[in-house]
Amino acid sequence: MLCTCFKGLFLNSCTFFKGLFALFCHFFKGLSVAKIRKYF
Repeated sequence: MLCTCFKGLFLNSCTFFKGLFALFCHFFKGLSVAKIRKYF
């Protein structure tokens, strides 16, 4: 019972961090593209 609880918690945190990482990637890509367009 406790094991499945930890497994669910771990999977949720995994998907959460994946989403967070994807968001940061998207944000930095947009930022760099905006900077490049500004300079060139």
